[in-house]
Amino acid sequence: MHLNWALLGVRLYLKVSSEVIESDIANQDIEFKCIPAYSPHFGGIWEAAIKSMKHLLRRVMSLTHLTYEEFAKCPAKVQAILNSRPLTPLSTDRSDLTCHTPLHLVLGRALRQFLDQTSVTLTHRDCHASTVSRS
Repeated sequence: MHLNWALLGVRLYLKVSSEVIESDIANQDIEFKCIPAYSPHFGGIWEAAIKSMKHLLRRVMSLTHLTYEEFAKCPAKVQAILNSRPLTPLSTDRSDLTCHTPLHLVLGRALRQFLDQTSVTLTHRDCHASTVSRS
């Protein structure tokens, strides 16, 4: 079936049964927030989150060929990175680098501690695979 015919069928169904759908949605307290196309300033917070997720996934997946296990863990790891981003500092001391993250709001603590970049060197794929399998 051609895509345009499928869309036409969906539109026709929605037009005919829109009152039933609207009453069901109202009974379940579902509220839709539609934003115009190409206007991220109307839904800036979730649009920025989606953009960050896509950017990180592209960077991770374009670097190397991933095994199925690595591929399956990618979205969870990207989610952990996004939820570990700093929001506000925990103290006023400039030498203290700890900060509030979105996970502090959910879990009450940070998900993971960041490693020092100089202490980690992955030079071989087996080393990379063992790191992925441990997490």
